[in-house]
Amino acid sequence: MNEELDFITSEVDDNEELSQREVYEQKQIAWQEIEDLVMIYKKRFDDEKVDDEVIAASERAGEELIARFENLFHKYSSLVRTGNFNWRDRTSKKFVRLFIDDQQLKSALSRTKSNNQFRRKIHDKFNFVVDTYGALDEEYILSDLHTVFCDLMKRYEPMGRTFCGYINNAFRFYLYRHITSYIKEPMSVKSNVIEFKSEIVDDETLHEYNREGVITKEEDDTFEHNLGIPDERWITGEECGEAFQGLTPIQRKIIVKYYLENWNDRQISDAYCMHINAVNQLRRRAIRTIAESQGINLEWIRRVRNSGAKARLPK
Repeated sequence: MNEELDFITSEVDDNEELSQREVYEQKQIAWQEIEDLVMIYKKRFDDEKVDDEVIAASERAGEELIARFENLFHKYSSLVRTGNFNWRDRTSKKFVRLFIDDQQLKSALSRTKSNNQFRRKIHDKFNFVVDTYGALDEEYILSDLHTVFCDLMKRYEPMGRTFCGYINNAFRFYLYRHITSYIKEPMSVKSNVIEFKSEIVDDETLHEYNREGVITKEEDDTFEHNLGIPDERWITGEECGEAFQGLTPIQRKIIVKYYLENWNDRQISDAYCMHINAVNQLRRRAIRTIAESQGINLEWIRRVRNSGAKARLPK
């Protein structure tokens, strides 16, 4: 059975009354529904001129896709936060393998069965990810996963495979690149964690990227901080001032994008796969929280609507 739909929220597999053939047929229907939703989501970005109806349909499609892939996001969130994974799950092992620089341990991850000694060493290696990126707030990690997913939806072109197949192959590579980018930032790594060697430029890893059909030589600045500061530790609340302590990580992200990088609510909603109304409400709630914590009258705060024209967007 193809693994492509293992991570999609669906009740098909739970229906014991269906035969194996009927289950597969139902999954094919789900595949096509997802394909159609992705095309609806992409339309607002692919067409030069779009009307409000197209934008609204795109937002609904994005929300539906996020919901359908909920199992995927929680699977990776749990993996990077706990380091635990099913040794029979090939996708999880392929993801962990990207962080391993020891060839023996790579080979052990490729096998169906490995002895306990190899398993302990693999867990010890991967624990660096758990102790750094995995220590972030779960909401923050899920927001990152949604961002990676949205970026892949925009990149996707039907070329002999389904979107589910594309995600099954590409998602782990783009998430790996995002996590290693975070880990390489000196301020994100605590002094008591073990040394980590990134293998992102390793010939074998690059070969594996290419074999899976993922772009590797293209510079991807989707996750770069345009201003350099505030950094990740400010977003997570570890090093933000008292005025921002009452905000959630996603609210801090929105504040940075809106007030420092001049994004408008629409651009933020596109980047984080959120409805524009949700972005607007989170931003206004954040400002209200800051004002209350500092004893500032909300009426004194001038309301300015960003046009987004001066936004420094990823290329």
